[in-house]
Amino acid sequence: MKAKENIKETLLSNLSDWYIDLSIEIEKNLAGFKSAETVERIMFLKQSLLKEYIKKIPLGAGLCYFCLELAAETFCNCDSCPYGKVHGKCDEPKSDWSVLRGLQRMMLDWTERHYYKGELYGCE
Repeated sequence: MKAKENIKETLLSNLSDWYIDLSIEIEKNLAGFKSAETVERIMFLKQSLLKEYIKKIPLGAGLCYFCLELAAETFCNCDSCPYGKVHGKCDEPKSDWSVLRGLQRMMLDWTERHYYKGELYGCE
């Protein structure tokens, strides 16, 4: 299947915006690292960075070639989506995309609850 230039251009533009947004979040965290004076602050900032990175995994419709093609009305609906025919429609609970989104949520939850719990480090 040959990629359509207009869809590819839209996807590239959207991915560029996604990259800029992610870069801004990383830069904010790096600035915090520079001024951090405690290991606890560094751990908090690292947890924040991990959470932002996980939230920004590029799974949204605006970052999917096939969803963009659907939005451009190249095919009728998700039932005729070439990706969906192989991987299951994204809104189906057992589709590959749904599994990925679920894993993303699990990673975010785990990072929130377990990566850093506010503990204090040091020799006492």
